[in-house]
Amino acid sequence: MITLFISFICFIIFWCYFYYLNNRYLLDKHLALIISFIISLTAFRPNSNLFLLLAHFVVISIILLFITSFRQLLSVIIASVISILIVIAGIFNMHDEKRTYYQYDTNLANDRRLCLLADLHYPSATSKKELSRIVEKINNENSDYVILAGDIIDENTSKDKMIEVFEILGKIKAKVLYVYGNHDTLKYSISHKFTKEEFLECLKSNDIKLLDDEVLCEDDLCFVGIDRYDKDDDSALIKNLNQDKYNIIIDHEPKGLSDVSDHADMHLSGHTHGGQIFPMYYIYEWFKINDNNYGQKYFNDMVSINTSGIRGWGFDVRTSLFSEYVVIDLI
Repeated sequence: MITLFISFICFIIFWCYFYYLNNRYLLDKHLALIISFIISLTAFRPNSNLFLLLAHFVVISIILLFITSFRQLLSVIIASVISILIVIAGIFNMHDEKRTYYQYDTNLANDRRLCLLADLHYPSATSKKELSRIVEKINNENSDYVILAGDIIDENTSKDKMIEVFEILGKIKAKVLYVYGNHDTLKYSISHKFTKEEFLECLKSNDIKLLDDEVLCEDDLCFVGIDRYDKDDDSALIKNLNQDKYNIIIDHEPKGLSDVSDHADMHLSGHTHGGQIFPMYYIYEWFKINDNNYGQKYFNDMVSINTSGIRGWGFDVRTSLFSEYVVIDLI
């Protein structure tokens, strides 16, 4: 409902602005009205690159008109060029994933290597071939555990693509742990393309362990998978953790970190995409939308690591930070 409301507002803005421009330069009010209406319909595809391109154009051209002495036509031309270059650069940035590395001293008897992935949103910005290449990179890390911290799929994922993504991720040569993101549950979809039973069976057949409000302990290391989209209160689960273990909370959203910092050693999350589209990261920071919008941050003695994600939602474009997978050595 919120997305539909935003789309409607953008539609009105687009229609008014493009009608003004078309009417000014086409000199035919009826033709300007029709063309503006057609262009403005992209507002109802807010996850498309074309919508992003038009939104940049509108904002940049209006800014140029107000802060420069350019004539309107020149402002429109410059805004068009800048918008196209931003989107092209954003596409390249989205597909150029970085390796981010952290190392922490622990009291673990044996060293462990973790690899953190989140926010793939398959297949919105990733092909089968590209994901296979990413899995190959991850396998070269020789990790003990690979953490899938949510939003591996979303409401636009078909049943065939759901099966495809987990078959590819099932080729990871490590123990794979997975927690739900807000999109994995398909709560934003109008009609579900597959059942929860089919989804769970796909995870099981590819040896991917779902931690659904569950604790998994192996020797002196424990993983706590939080599903905040099923219920709100996980306090009992977290407060009962064995403090003699090294406890790692995996929660898609980086929220409530101060509340759990006395019970865990590490918190792993995604969700924010590092903003994905400029200037969203700075808006998250200014308004304190999340406890940790990107990177490493300490809450008492607990370290929080939030990844910008291996890809992003909707747009095949990233103009804020970069795509990444995170490697963590516990020594």
